[in-house]
Amino acid sequence: MPKQNPTSPKTVLGKVKVVLDAFSPERPSLTLTEIINATGLPKPTVFRLLQELTELGFMSQNGKLYQLGIVAFRMGLIAKQQLQLDDILNDLLGPLAQATGETIITAKLEQGEVLYLHVIESESPLRFVAGAGARRELPFGATGMALLSQLNPAEVETILHEPFKPFTTKTITTLAAYQKRLAQTGQDGVVIEHGEYYDGIMAVAVPVKGSAPLTFTVVGPEDRVRPNQELITNELKKASAEFQKLNIDL
Repeated sequence: MPKQNPTSPKTVLGKVKVVLDAFSPERPSLTLTEIINATGLPKPTVFRLLQELTELGFMSQNGKLYQLGIVAFRMGLIAKQQLQLDDILNDLLGPLAQATGETIITAKLEQGEVLYLHVIESESPLRFVAGAGARRELPFGATGMALLSQLNPAEVETILHEPFKPFTTKTITTLAAYQKRLAQTGQDGVVIEHGEYYDGIMAVAVPVKGSAPLTFTVVGPEDRVRPNQELITNELKKASAEFQKLNIDL
């Protein structure tokens, strides 16, 4: 019986990771004994984890051999797509981030919220801080408005409900005023926001039309963003047009 590794993880998730890490392109199929030897975990623990992972679709079993299942395969495809998306967005938006020195956010509309898919964060000590995977309520700044501008008025009404929370004295607080702003955004193809959600912060957001509402947003201190407003707007529109040509399903 293999000796248990004293550094073995103590949590269930940690043990699951160790089991999954035992598999590789060189060793895509393993027996129970091989997994025990590779992980250093006790046999009852490995057996129990394999049973549950198989039931959930993360593993599959063919005779005495275990291998990664359809759920793990699907998650791998998603991860691969995300890595490809990061590369594409870095290529598209990286030069603008470098030119302006400001944070650039790629976001989508998901389940009535703003979801940050990709962020190139400014290196300036004074910057708008954001992280990929973060969620924001709607309505939320230029990003939220650019996303909602891609929906019809009826769809917007199912997402937004009065009264709106006033983030600053400039925040739009009525649905009628918000709908009017959305219509203007649809015509202009850009949202320019001046301190409506954070005092002193300016944002320029451009809708990216596709299978799901998407947007590119440059955000930072107003005294830095305002002088570059025209450049930012033009470059974001170019990036939006280029991204739409790729026809990526998000």
